[in-house]
Amino acid sequence: MPTALNSRLITYYLETHCGGHRLEFAAHFVAFFQSIDREGEPVCLLLHPDLAKHLPAACGTLEVRAIPADVMRRLEATGSLWRRSELEMQYLESVLAPGDHVILSDLDRYQLALGLRRFRRVRYTVSGVLLKPYCQLPRTTWTYRRQRLRKYLQLRWILGNRAVKAAFILNDAEAARHLNATRSLRAVFSPLPDPVATHRYRLIDIRQRYGIAPHRAVLLVIGGIQRKKNIGRVIVAMTKLPPPVQQRTTLLILGRCQNEALLAELRAEIAAVDPGVCIQLHDQFVDADLFESALATAAMVLAVYINSYCSSGIIGQAAKHDTPTVATKNGVIGRTVRAYRLGCTVDELSETDISRGIQQLLAGAPSDSRAARYVAEHSPHHFVGQLLASAYGSAPSAYAVT
Repeated sequence: MPTALNSRLITYYLETHCGGHRLEFAAHFVAFFQSIDREGEPVCLLLHPDLAKHLPAACGTLEVRAIPADVMRRLEATGSLWRRSELEMQYLESVLAPGDHVILSDLDRYQLALGLRRFRRVRYTVSGVLLKPYCQLPRTTWTYRRQRLRKYLQLRWILGNRAVKAAFILNDAEAARHLNATRSLRAVFSPLPDPVATHRYRLIDIRQRYGIAPHRAVLLVIGGIQRKKNIGRVIVAMTKLPPPVQQRTTLLILGRCQNEALLAELRAEIAAVDPGVCIQLHDQFVDADLFESALATAAMVLAVYINSYCSSGIIGQAAKHDTPTVATKNGVIGRTVRAYRLGCTVDELSETDISRGIQQLLAGAPSDSRAARYVAEHSPHHFVGQLLASAYGSAPSAYAVT
């Protein structure tokens, strides 16, 4: 690794998928370089073309480069995760020079390829975000135990590659400590703040757009509509609210659904609900303006996800607007909400407990909420600075964030 600033090392950030948080994470890099007043080491974002087109081509020493169309066609033509990760590593080999560093946006996707012999001899170094480490999974069922074992073995496989210098885990210092203390693994793990976006947005009148009366509190489920969002139980929980509460609340579900069967199920469940229970489901793309406006309008966010034990960015985005969250009691989400008093946690498998959580927050958000502290500690600036610092180990970096 380099021992001085302004060496020829280039740090690359690779993202070959689009959708979800991916554009937001890439935009954090641009905002970081727009905010700093010093020149540093060159950094290049290698992005899916649909992400790159939304960002400036350059900003100071940052370059934004779209992955070539012919490379993307080859990647998207394969249905094998193993083969795709191999192809992506081959693409990196064609781009990176000896001594360069690459940050992988989702280290989990490369756990197969990085352990292969040919990629253990690469002359660049690697770090990345480990989104779903095995230790976050419970041991409650044989299915989870098998998943834990598989992910543990994959992690050992990837760490056999000495080019891997750092692995980051979003919002989970506990997992990082556990993995660093595991004797069969190398101690390369660090917690990473799940960043809270601070971009400007155009305020949309949510009540006018969706015809929600002023006296009704908006209970919000937002983002991609998937089974893990547990929306079916949330709908049932609405029916368990006392009638006076039903008359002054609206459940607003906003997001794109790629699962037609799930969408049909949810619409049928909503149609079967008593007319006195106000529920709206809108299968639509949620852009930044709509996302932020909905959070600013909502009385609470519902994040009672099932089989989800890693971090979720929605917690921080809601905290930015001082909007409390009814969250699953399990995993990183539950621990984060309790630690920062960002709402309440419930048993996500119990419609009755979800209903109780809704009523608890309608009665008032926690008076000792640490939402402002959470947002400050999870700034995009710290997120990007920590990732960039991974390229330099103990060497100084112009991008170090204190």
